[in-house]
Amino acid sequence: MKPLRREFLHLACAAVAITLVMPCGHTAWSQPTQTIKLVVPYPAGGSADFLARLLAEHIGRVQGQTMVVENRAGANAVIGAEAVARSIPDGKTLLINSQDLITTSHVRKLSYDPLASFEPICYLGNSQTVIIVNGASPYRTVADLIDAARDKPGELTVASTGPGRVHHIAVM
Repeated sequence: MKPLRREFLHLACAAVAITLVMPCGHTAWSQPTQTIKLVVPYPAGGSADFLARLLAEHIGRVQGQTMVVENRAGANAVIGAEAVARSIPDGKTLLINSQDLITTSHVRKLSYDPLASFEPICYLGNSQTVIIVNGASPYRTVADLIDAARDKPGELTVASTGPGRVHHIAVM
């Protein structure tokens, strides 16, 4: 892997915007002899998973706590969030999530209330949205891209991380 690409991947992983939350009504964040499950509602290998595993390793080492990272991907993070919302609110099941926890409720009906069903316990990071084009592209500014999209409706394409996710909403 080229050094520049490696540096970019490290920065991208460190800059992901996620929050650690647990079901409301928790009695304690953790119990020393109990296993804590950290649910990541995204596929293994992504930035949220990477951060969850670093966090779990650190907590395990420092607190002597048994930590399990469980990836429950799908439905724009709804599958993992639903699992945590239905869990016993004892502080032993935590959810790592991003803005999707809130934005998804505006595009689909959920079985939980993203604001009332969880209690945020830790803000872990932040990220920025970046628009990139192929280096050989004629577009050099956002204005160039917008002008081209207006002049040629339906000819430009865009990729996002999935329908209803923050990046998808941002380009619509």
